[in-house]
Amino acid sequence: MKTEQALRKTPVEPLAAFPDTQLAGIPAAVAMPRGHDRASHLAPVMVKPGVYADLTPSVYGALILCWVCFMSISWVTFAASPPTMFLLLMIAIFGLMFFGAPIAMSRWAAQERWSDPGLNAFIRAKVDTLYGPVSGLEALIQVVLIPACLTIGGIGIAFAVEAARLAHH
Repeated sequence: MKTEQALRKTPVEPLAAFPDTQLAGIPAAVAMPRGHDRASHLAPVMVKPGVYADLTPSVYGALILCWVCFMSISWVTFAASPPTMFLLLMIAIFGLMFFGAPIAMSRWAAQERWSDPGLNAFIRAKVDTLYGPVSGLEALIQVVLIPACLTIGGIGIAFAVEAARLAHH
């Protein structure tokens, strides 16, 4: 049996499964009728006014953008090496599966199009986590920090590889 705390923090269940006290303050357009057995695909669900239960699609888009930038830097840097290009092709295929499969499954199962309140609205709001609400900016930083640092590191590696090539020619 789930506790009220666990129900409040579970964005994948329909809002109709939440206790009525949890639905107070949620707009009627988001709340679903009793007996509805599928989760709403309006993303993200607001568990409390001003607090998101999940990240917005814009945050996932920023994560994917960082990965695409890192892969682009790698493709440009190692374009002269066929064995490295083969490995980068394999990494790209795995990345496409890693990012594409969840996106395709969520779109296929969705009864409605995802809604995105926008990155600015998300950053100004809060996100409900296991340890309590954090600001949207903190959540964005937690998700994008490592991929952004990898992209910056990829730029440094690209400069180092080019410097080494110029030194030997």
